[in-house]
Amino acid sequence: MKDCRKLLDALFQNSSIFKIFKIEMKRSHKTIFFALWFTGLSASIYLTYISYFRDVCSVGSECTKFTPVLGLIWFVFAPIALNLWCIRLVWLILGLTGVIVLVILEIIYNYFCPFCTIAHISGLGMIFISIKSMKFWPVTSNSAD
Repeated sequence: MKDCRKLLDALFQNSSIFKIFKIEMKRSHKTIFFALWFTGLSASIYLTYISYFRDVCSVGSECTKFTPVLGLIWFVFAPIALNLWCIRLVWLILGLTGVIVLVILEIIYNYFCPFCTIAHISGLGMIFISIKSMKFWPVTSNSAD
């Protein structure tokens, strides 16, 4: 257990993506966010690959006719978006809109893709954690007033 804690400390404090972009989250939220980010990014890379190089999903779904590159870009920019307030809001709105639109398209075209679902759930989880850790106004420490 202590080895796992040391690994997490090294990952999140020294050279991690969270230290580089100064994301202020609880350790448990960072761990969950990173796992969701990696999962969603992996699914998006796979979907982009099959969209451009294979044209047919191994599951047999029709999801490759939609552009998975947008999801890939969304996942790539996630760490940057968490540090900048105006970009975070746009990132949240685009992610939520993208998931809603793609789920509606899945319903309309009557198909189910587990890779798309993994990316959607990962994205929604990241959005939830991001909103939970947002500060809606700057906190100042001026007590002279």
